[in-house]
Order: sequence, then C-alpha cells, then structure tokens
Amino acid sequence: MAEQILRNYQTSRAGTSNPFPQQFQLSSSEINWPGIQLCHEVQPACESPKFHLEDYRLAINVGQPAQINIINNGKAQSDTVDFRDLSIMQPSEYVVGWAHTVEFLTIDIQPDFLARQAEILNGKPNFELQPHFSTQDHLIFQIGRALQTDLQNHSTAAGSRLYAETMRNVLTMHLLRHYSSTPAKLSNRSHQLSKTQLQLVTDYIAANLTQDLSLQELAAIAQLNQYQFSRMFKASIGTSPYRYVIQQRIEHAKQLLQQGNLPTSEIALICGFSHQSHLNRHFKQITGVTPKVFLRQA
Repeated sequence: MAEQILRNYQTSRAGTSNPFPQQFQLSSSEINWPGIQLCHEVQPACESPKFHLEDYRLAINVGQPAQINIINNGKAQSDTVDFRDLSIMQPSEYVVGWAHTVEFLTIDIQPDFLARQAEILNGKPNFELQPHFSTQDHLIFQIGRALQTDLQNHSTAAGSRLYAETMRNVLTMHLLRHYSSTPAKLSNRSHQLSKTQLQLVTDYIAANLTQDLSLQELAAIAQLNQYQFSRMFKASIGTSPYRYVIQQRIEHAKQLLQQGNLPTSEIALICGFSHQSHLNRHFKQITGVTPKVFLRQA
C-alpha cells in the first residue's frame, strides 16, 4: 500500500479536504462550534488521492491499532497508530492510507482562531503547531472524548456552546503551550473580576438561563477576552463559567419542581437543558439525587 500511496501523491492533484468515504458516526458541523469541528468517523480500507487541509487537524485513534501510511509534501511516514494515539497535521497537502477499517476522532481547528489565541498569550499572532505522528497526549484524548460525549448528548445546539467553547479554549491553550514553534507563556497570576464585572455577568446569566449562552458573550460583558474572563471568573467564585451556569440552572429547576405546576420535561427546556435526560444527569451530579427523588424528599 505504501508504494500506491506514493504514486497517488506524485500523480494526483490536490482536491477536497475530506477525500474519504465519510462514514461519520457523529459531526459537529450542524451545531457549528466556533473555531473547531469534531467528527467521529469509521473509515474502511482507503488509499486517498492527494488532498489539502485548510485547518490544523488532530486525529485520535479510538479504535483498534492500525498501520497508517501518510505522505506530506513528498515526505513519507508509516507507523502503527495505537488506541489513544494522536497525530497533528498542519494545513498542507497529504495522501494517506490504511489497509483495514479505522476509527478516529478528528478535531479541525481554524488557523485564524489559533492565531487570535496566540496573540492573547504572547502579544502577537505568530505560531506554528508542529506536526506529530503517533504520539500520546492524555489531556487531548480526554478533551476529544468529552466533546464527543457532549455532542452525543445534545443532538441540537441547545446547551452545547458554552461547554464546547470552554473545552476548545483549554485544548488550544494546551496546543500553543506544548506543540507550537513559539510556546505560549501562561501567567500564574489569576486576578479576580471586579464586583461590578461579576455582578453584570451573574445578572446576565440569571436573566438568560434558557438561552444557549456562550463564553464569548459572557466575556464581552466583562470587557475581557475569553481566556482572561475564564480565569478571573473562576478566581472570583471558585468554579468555571460553565459549571456556574449549570448550577444556576439546577437551582432554577429545583424551584420549578417544588411549585409542582409543570412536567419535568418542560422544566428541562425552561432551564436551558436540551431534554429531560440532560437535566436528570446534571441534577444528580450536583444534588446527588434525581428530580423524582428530590420531589419525594422535599
């Protein structure tokens, strides 16, 4: 197969960024998370034509070990990619192939978004993620799985954006710190929000619990970038913006449950959850009991 891959690279024109059968099990394309796209895909044996990636791509093997052949700008690599192994691909031309069915989580990250994050950290947008092939990174694997689980639990955008943005920012900061040609420098100091900033943000959250809140809009209220806002918010109240929003939604759900006027499925939607099981899951995580048990104990 490696020889065929090389011939494909030498003879084919660059085409689509996804030249595969595209047997996606899951994709965030319809939800449109800002800056990134996640796909869970199962691909049969494949010998691709030459294709061009516009974004950085993280490919995490979540299936059986597989022999992967890859050619990037004429340079060939071949290795066995084990479960959890990560590969980082730069925007460039590629030809890839594998002899058996493979299963991957892929995370595409827009270079412009990474440049903005690099500018926040280093004061300038200069960066370049270095390519890696078949390496292990536990944090990136955890983030990929967390985003996959969140996407599975939210077949719609409702309730998904704030969590996805939080995970996306953790991921990009990690990449810029550990995989960039100019590693980002993170300050150890975590200043708190002013009383006015905190009041404005918490009041806005309280008034918009039913909305699909975003980290970007919360940061804008405090007149900060998303990275600064997340750190300062957590330093102020001891939890992340995402966890705080979930806690406030659960408190609102408790009040509505105790009133006894609405079914739990409707309360879930009113409180900003995408469906009843989404409410049940977070309710039990925070209170230790399900809404049904909570009502019996009330």
